[in-house]
Amino acid sequence: MNKKYRSPYTGEIIPFTKLFTSEYEIEHIIPQSRYFDDSFSNKVICEASVNKLKDNQIGLEFIKNHHGEIVENGFGKSVKIFEVRTYETFVKDHYSKSFSKRNKLLMEEIPEKMIERQINDTRYISKYISAVLSNIVRSETNDEGINSKSYSR
Repeated sequence: MNKKYRSPYTGEIIPFTKLFTSEYEIEHIIPQSRYFDDSFSNKVICEASVNKLKDNQIGLEFIKNHHGEIVENGFGKSVKIFEVRTYETFVKDHYSKSFSKRNKLLMEEIPEKMIERQINDTRYISKYISAVLSNIVRSETNDEGINSKSYSR
């Protein structure tokens, strides 16, 4: 079986026939709630039950907090979360060609640099949207609270 079709947190084979079922989900290595990164390098596929348990943790943080735990998948099936060393070895072996994904899976914490970049991106987007909206909306409102330039009586 091709090693690419294994869950990164359990090492279990992900059968192609079950890939598009509710048993498996696309999982963000760095949760979007902590850092918005919807890139391919931040996504893996894993068991839905494991993704639920992982919740708001980054990959290695999850492994350190839940290593060796048995997770029920339903229908009498269960999987075991990797031990830390096994996980690190698995990631290095199976993600050797995807430098960015491998680094995210082995990341100890979200670097401050990434968060600063997100804040700068948000600041830039806010200024841009403000400029666009200023062309649509007048800066002062009339007594009726209507402020669109295109509003006519």
